[in-house]
Amino acid sequence: NWLKQDGFLLYDDLEIVPVGNSRHDYPADLDSFFSSQTCRTDKTSAMAEAIRQGDARMQNVFLLRRLNRELHISLQAWEKSFRENFRPEAFEKNWEIFSS
Repeated sequence: NWLKQDGFLLYDDLEIVPVGNSRHDYPADLDSFFSSQTCRTDKTSAMAEAIRQGDARMQNVFLLRRLNRELHISLQAWEKSFRENFRPEAFEKNWEIFSS
């Protein structure tokens, strides 16, 4: 068991199972499995949302936006981090997604 019972698990509904990796037994029902590991889980469609916005690379921005509901980090701190870590041409779209 690698999660605290009172922890929070955020995960995307996109499943990617490694090809040819027979050493691992993946649960058939991940939702039930994750719920049994910790009391608070949230499954999102971050990849689907990113694709709808035209760029699958924005998946992590959708996940961060949801995660911030738990972290309560100020928008000013996030904006500073985005400005420091995104190329200027990528900042606007990513910030628009995150701050909406």
